[in-house]
Amino acid sequence: MGDLTSAYGEVHIDMYGNLTVVEYELGGLDYDCLYGPNAGVANSCGIHIHAGTSCTEDAGPHFYSVPANPWSAGYYETFSFPVMGAFAVQTGLTTADYLGRTLILHDYSGARIACAILVYSPELSH
Repeated sequence: MGDLTSAYGEVHIDMYGNLTVVEYELGGLDYDCLYGPNAGVANSCGIHIHAGTSCTEDAGPHFYSVPANPWSAGYYETFSFPVMGAFAVQTGLTTADYLGRTLILHDYSGARIACAILVYSPELSH
């Protein structure tokens, strides 16, 4: 596991039809992710929702209910600071399914560098 104290910022999860849209504004990320993930390295520069419900215990595997893992599309690039961006994945889940699950940020090597528990934020809801 990487240094779980380096990254900071905000991540917002929303649904558009059957797509989970992840929007983020982050700092303290791995500079090696300048041009995105390291090809062939699992989780490199990743932003993923995991099935676990604790950052102190095992965060669990990636969280989805479709046949193939969609989270490889979830990654950041550190070409600007703060790092801002968005991506969409089809997980077969809803925002309600994500509540209480872990959101994990990975560095260029695929190690976990940050963990947060997803919570509902009424001031951000539409």
